[in-house]
This record gives sequence, structure tokens and C-alpha cells, in this order.
Amino acid sequence: MEPHRILIVEDQLLTAHVLKEHLLKQGYNVCGIASNYGEAMKLLISEDPDLALIDIILEGPLDGIATALALLRQKDIPVIYLTSNSEEETFKRAKITNPASFLYKPYRESELINQVELAIHNFYSTSATDNSGIDDRLFIPFDKSHVRIDKSDIIYIEAQRNYSTLYLTSDGYQRVYGDKRKHLPLVVTFNLGYLSNSLSANFYRLSNSILINLAHINRIDNEVIYLGIYQVPMPDGKYKKLLEQVNTIKNRQ
Repeated sequence: MEPHRILIVEDQLLTAHVLKEHLLKQGYNVCGIASNYGEAMKLLISEDPDLALIDIILEGPLDGIATALALLRQKDIPVIYLTSNSEEETFKRAKITNPASFLYKPYRESELINQVELAIHNFYSTSATDNSGIDDRLFIPFDKSHVRIDKSDIIYIEAQRNYSTLYLTSDGYQRVYGDKRKHLPLVVTFNLGYLSNSLSANFYRLSNSILINLAHINRIDNEVIYLGIYQVPMPDGKYKKLLEQVNTIKNRQ
């Protein structure tokens, strides 16, 4: 599984490189930066991006909306518009292209990453073919080969930039290492957003860096989540939201 390839169409060079830096930090592959329609079309053909970030206002005869329409005629990919223009007519024109979202300037880095991850997840999870026979399995690169990981054996995943650490059940570790005594978390070179696209709805995004398997929760309190043999700190403001994801029985008033 390679990182998703992202095309940036932005005529302000500084803004484009800041976008690139944010995306690279999260493990995405920025396959090119275009400043106008012509450059964008060339990069679409040569680099085959999975998603395009397009500024609505571009120099030249064709703006970002016209550029997006041209790109989409060549390849169906999710488009996120970057804009500081909130005029109704511009918004109506942009809606014709069915964008994944609008990101209004100035944006926060977390907003950018969340919108990109959501766009990729919504587009590729709905367009993926049915692999129901092997849907509960992942094959992860490991020691010059690919080892099978059952999704149900993943207790939680912790990410740092473009690396993710998988914490597994005893059966999961035994399948990887072939040794019942070896419980070393598995480190893979994929970011959390990319991995989450291959997992089921039973996995919950606890924070920007942690994804947990709800099936392995043994206990929840205000400070700690008990997941199998592991304990994960409860992020601020997540206690009530996490309880909403599981079946709870409330005390009688």
C-alpha cells in the first residue's frame, strides 16, 4: 500500500510549499505542484494523482473551477477547493464539480489533514470493489515479505508522522513472529489516515495519532482506556464522545 498521491494546484508559491510540507509530514506523497491549468493537466497525465487540492482563484484564462472540471473529465478523483472567496455565485459554480470539501483560508493544519483524510476515505471506501472473502485481513510488509494481520487482532494503532505502530493480541503477535512469547509492536511506514481506509467502522479515531478497536475495550474511565493488555491515556474532551460509540447502560435517576 503506497501513500496516496496528492496534486496541489496553487499559484501562490509560498502557500503551495506550506501545503506540501503539511502533507509530507503526515506521510502523503505530493506528486506535483501546478500554478495553472496547463501545468495541472500535464501533472495529471504524468503523475496520476489520487486527490487534487485546487485554489479557486488562479492566474490565467481558466480559474480553479474550470481547471477542476478539465481534470475530472480525464480522471475521477476527489477535489478539495482552497478559497478565500465566499461569494454565492462562486460557490454555486464550484458545486457543479461535486467537490469533496471547501477549505477556507486561512486554514489550520489540522483542518487540512482532516479534510484530506475524509475526502480520501469517503471516495475510495465507496468506490472499492467487494472483497468480502478477505475483508477481515490485511497483508502488511514485514521482513522482506507480507504478513497477514487479522483486523480483529489489532487492539490499537499509534502514529507518528508517516510511521504507525500496531499493537496486537497474543494471536496476532504469534502470527507475525511465530513465537508465543514475543509481543513486539509492529511498526509500518504508513500514516494513520491511510491505514484507517483499510479498517472497519469498529475502529474509532481517538485522536490525531491514535486509532482504537472498540471490540477490545475492557474499561473506560476519565483518564485511561483499558484495551486488552494495554492502557491508553484518555485525551481531553473525549470521554463522553467515546461512550457514545459503545453500548452503555445509564444509571436510573
